[in-house]
Amino acid sequence: MDCQTIQISSRPGEPLGLRNLKMFPTVSKSKSKPQLFQHASNLMSEVYDEFAEESSIHGIRYTSGKKSPRERAVWLLLVVLSMISAGMLAQKFYHRHKEATMRTLIVTNHYPSHKIPLPAVTICHPTIVSTRKLEQYEKDGKRIEMPFGMEWNQFLSDLQFTQEIYVPTNHFQHAMFRLNSVMSYNNLSMEGLLSILSPSCDEYLAHCQLQGESKSCHHYIKPSKTIYGLCCSFNYVYAERDTRWSQGEDIYSNFFGDNFIFSAIVKNFGDLDRIAALTYGDGTRVLIHDSHSYPGQSSREFIARQGSETIAYVDGRILTASPEVLNLPRDERDCRTTMAGGSTYRLDNCIAICHEKLLKEYCDCIPYYASVFKDDDIACNFTHISCLSKVKARVLQTPFRNEPCNCYPVCDGNSYLVAITAAPMNAAQHNPSSFYRIAENYPNSTAIHITFPRQTATLLRRDLVLSWINLVSSLGGVFSLFLGCSFISLCEMIYFLMYYVYRVIKGRVTNS
Repeated sequence: MDCQTIQISSRPGEPLGLRNLKMFPTVSKSKSKPQLFQHASNLMSEVYDEFAEESSIHGIRYTSGKKSPRERAVWLLLVVLSMISAGMLAQKFYHRHKEATMRTLIVTNHYPSHKIPLPAVTICHPTIVSTRKLEQYEKDGKRIEMPFGMEWNQFLSDLQFTQEIYVPTNHFQHAMFRLNSVMSYNNLSMEGLLSILSPSCDEYLAHCQLQGESKSCHHYIKPSKTIYGLCCSFNYVYAERDTRWSQGEDIYSNFFGDNFIFSAIVKNFGDLDRIAALTYGDGTRVLIHDSHSYPGQSSREFIARQGSETIAYVDGRILTASPEVLNLPRDERDCRTTMAGGSTYRLDNCIAICHEKLLKEYCDCIPYYASVFKDDDIACNFTHISCLSKVKARVLQTPFRNEPCNCYPVCDGNSYLVAITAAPMNAAQHNPSSFYRIAENYPNSTAIHITFPRQTATLLRRDLVLSWINLVSSLGGVFSLFLGCSFISLCEMIYFLMYYVYRVIKGRVTNS
């Protein structure tokens, strides 16, 4: 077999591998990164020019590459200013939507009053330390023992400053120290000491009447603790320990006008009986509040003067909320409602719990009359007056809508307006009813009546003012005014953006 000789020419000194490599054709490499960037930039310019020519947004077509640089700069400036103006105005519309989302409308002024739950009535005797009560305690064979070095007369003198536990001023530090030493020596809590010193419901409430039925007050009244001390409440729904409120049944009434719903006779013990008091007039404090609410900011208060007949006309108002409001998130609707199966929510309860939480944080104690008092809580005593007086203003000034309270108004609930009329009760003998016959047995006593002024009440509804439909309409008008764009313009932008991404991806695949 003949063999054909292949001669490979090479330059002197050239490696054999390179000589062999030149026999094969050169393979083209992918574009470098700068080239890809330039390609993407050119492609963006091309897509933008096409978008500018086809877009429905006003002024965009004059910023394409087909126009002169000066013309493009002028129109680009106009488009940018229009976008900024539209954005600022849209932001104002959005804030107005957030702040003015709801309004309260009067649905009717002729809502039947018998469909509105009766309020709670809390009666607080002005005397918090009673001479009569202290003497009765000693007659029962009991006595408050004095610690070493302290006399009984000094204790009686210090008792006039007992109101410091309700209104702390820290002006009587020595008296506070001595009173606390008496409590410690007799192993008394703050509530235990005040229950010995303050008049009880059975002692100063002579008789009660509910919707024309007269009975002893213990059938209708139960003791309660408020910021005014140990009081007596009718129709106040609460439990004693972990929470003061429970899901009790509401009470309704068909009575109105001179047919009083609830009445009570308050005894008069005389001025000599008073050692310490929160008010130094001759009347009894009465609070009208929601039956599920701790007596607080929304309570209506008045003083029933001693020896008078005071009538409180309670004008009930019931607030409802539309389904649109209740379906909004809590932060947007700016109100709270009672959850199904949960405890009744009221703003006053939330604020009271928040204030107690702050007092516990600052002074390591909460008042004995706190709205919620748990087993591990410490009741403030006379040694805490100094701390309480310093932080009281700070606690009361804490914004309740923000941290740490996060308390919102109720979306639906009951409220009450109260109008008072009073006259001296100097002719009770002319009324043949048993209620006034009992009042004759207690000279200079006070009669308190609670009633509806009329058969009708006010029905309110919390409703949306600006819904998301109004917001979308407002924003559409703003962007149409400044840019002439619409929802279709947004679709165009998305379409050309996706078209650009597609072209870039396709170019990279082709060049790989």
